[in-house]
Amino acid sequence: MMPAPASGTRPSRARQLVRVTLLLVMLYLLCINALINSPLLEPLVNRKPERFNLHWQRGLMLWPGHVTLWGVTMHGQAGHRQWRIEARRVSGRIALWPLLRKELHFTRIDGDSPIITLQRVDLALPPPLPDDRGLRLMFDDVRVASRLLFASGDLRVEGVADVRARWQQQLRGGPFELFPSTVRLREATLARGERVLLREATLDGTTRIDTHRRREHPGLGILDFLAFDAGIDAVTPGLSVDVDSRFALAPDVFPDTGALDGRIVFERGDLGPETVLRLRLPLVATTHSGHVAYDDATLALQVDDEHIGVTLQLPPVPDLVERAEGRLKLVSRRVPLPPWKEQWARLDGEIDLHSRFSSLAFVQPLLARLRGYELEGSGDVQARIVLARGELAAGTEATVNEAEFVLTAYSHQFRGAAQAEARIAPIGEKEQGVTAQVRLDRFDIAPSNEHGVVLGSGRNLKLDLAASGTLAELHERLQARLRFADARLPDLTHFNRYLPRQGLQFLSGSGRVGADMSMHVAEDRNGGVMTLAASDAAVRFGGMVLRADLDVDARLEARRLDEPDFALPGTRIAIRRAAIIEPADERVEGWWGRADITRGRVSLTQPMDLTAHAEVEMRDVGPLLAMFAQHKRFPRWIRNLIDSGTTRVSGRAAMREDDMIVDHVLARNDRFDVQARLKFGEEKPSGHLYARWGVLGMAMGLDRGEREFHLAGARKWFDSQSAYLPEE
Repeated sequence: MMPAPASGTRPSRARQLVRVTLLLVMLYLLCINALINSPLLEPLVNRKPERFNLHWQRGLMLWPGHVTLWGVTMHGQAGHRQWRIEARRVSGRIALWPLLRKELHFTRIDGDSPIITLQRVDLALPPPLPDDRGLRLMFDDVRVASRLLFASGDLRVEGVADVRARWQQQLRGGPFELFPSTVRLREATLARGERVLLREATLDGTTRIDTHRRREHPGLGILDFLAFDAGIDAVTPGLSVDVDSRFALAPDVFPDTGALDGRIVFERGDLGPETVLRLRLPLVATTHSGHVAYDDATLALQVDDEHIGVTLQLPPVPDLVERAEGRLKLVSRRVPLPPWKEQWARLDGEIDLHSRFSSLAFVQPLLARLRGYELEGSGDVQARIVLARGELAAGTEATVNEAEFVLTAYSHQFRGAAQAEARIAPIGEKEQGVTAQVRLDRFDIAPSNEHGVVLGSGRNLKLDLAASGTLAELHERLQARLRFADARLPDLTHFNRYLPRQGLQFLSGSGRVGADMSMHVAEDRNGGVMTLAASDAAVRFGGMVLRADLDVDARLEARRLDEPDFALPGTRIAIRRAAIIEPADERVEGWWGRADITRGRVSLTQPMDLTAHAEVEMRDVGPLLAMFAQHKRFPRWIRNLIDSGTTRVSGRAAMREDDMIVDHVLARNDRFDVQARLKFGEEKPSGHLYARWGVLGMAMGLDRGEREFHLAGARKWFDSQSAYLPEE
């Protein structure tokens, strides 16, 4: 039989084991605390500082796996997003055994006063290569029970938080899952920049994110895995509107504040039928007269089993809104997200509006394909807008009264008191048609590039617009027609800006102008008619001044909408009751001429750029000869040409910035032939003339006003002179 151990031996060994264990623990804690508070640990933690960087001021571990850090800062970057988390204190417990199976398991983390910021940067970090063997992170119980600040860009949320969250994820592209977690915020503020959007807010909700891999569902794809149910109650500031600042909106705090309350239920991209939000927003408007109007605007969102409904109502605001009500709904409960074209197709509803507007900038995209067209103005609009599947539908109509419009078209501005009407109606079994008409009851005409210059004025200008198809197609199918008649031109000298600086100028006279021009976007066609009727107009051609009545019937046709030039075939010009008043002794009165342009082009610039071939019928060739010299300087038989009666003339003309050229002129009847060319430039006129009467012939050269007659070999001399314009 074995002898019994000595008394006290076993307890002595147990005490020794406890002492050794405690000593080892104390040594471990001493070493680990020394390491935590030394500069040696951070480089080990921050192996890739551009992606993850952790810094703390001091730390303490009182038990293996349980650590507390003060002055904590974490920052890093994923893709285009830089993130940063600051906390006054963070404490947590790490399960040690899971480290053996490459798992970092936090059984609990408590954060004090965290500040979380997100910021987008231009330079993205490429994602790490996917690897299913990446480190697995588990956070069993993350708590925040203190003030919290979250900022993303210039958006900021701050309040007293009570958060409990649990999630797990695997690094290097592995799965992520947020287990059901709770978020409570009170005394919260939502701000953008310096503007407070919500204050004294209370948010109480639960959320979860189902298992997914971020690389397979980037961006908003996370919404297909997100679910939350949150109630909100908050105070909203008022909204100030300054009508004189182009309706600039500026949130301000007023004595009476608004309110936002409701519940949002979200499940994998859909709003739940329990969702309801109500917004009451105080509106303070300062009008043109300085009057201050005060009332509430309301917005409500209600979700049922099949739709997301929105109701909006604005209060009356003098000089701005008389009535604004909207009742809209989105088909299905899916949250509207890009691409927006697909979301528009879900939209139905009606908007009733009676308002003042200070800009027509919203119309300009519709006119984008109409070269040179712009529409600006202000006025009073009454409208009923009907939407069906995102498109303007039958029943939509709008009327504009008490308006001042400025229409820019064909390098000119038309400014005046305006009215407008627009409506949508069916034009077939499957298509809607949009028609609109803008009417300027009285208007002034001015060059679009010169301020303070008024060319004339008129009445009853009409701009008709028509299109068919969907909203996205309207600008590609638009037809526009601009028309007015008999606009008064009190002083034709204002039109010298369109003529060459030398050779051809209006000296006096008045007139009337009209136009009927159309653009067809789908047909890529532009053209129409412009008319000018001048009375008692004095026109200088080089050294000759002609007084006459003038009628121009211009037929303009462009090959494409973006073509800057117009073809002229079909254009007619008529001169009536003409008399040469300089030189005074020419004694040509009651003269007339009619020209038909058979081919040519013109640009409506300042000055105009024109080339034309014309066939002319005139009473006689007296004015043509007078451009070269006074009749008494020609041989006597030249007068027989003048008195020989009606003459047919053909020729080419060109007008450019500084000069005017007439060339390849051939005038003839049964008795004579006259050929000529003239150039009016910065200096005195130059040209060549050849005239034949039977066997008699002569030629003349005009060089900067100096004349030289050629009687012998006249035809040969003329043929030897160079043309100013090429043959066609």
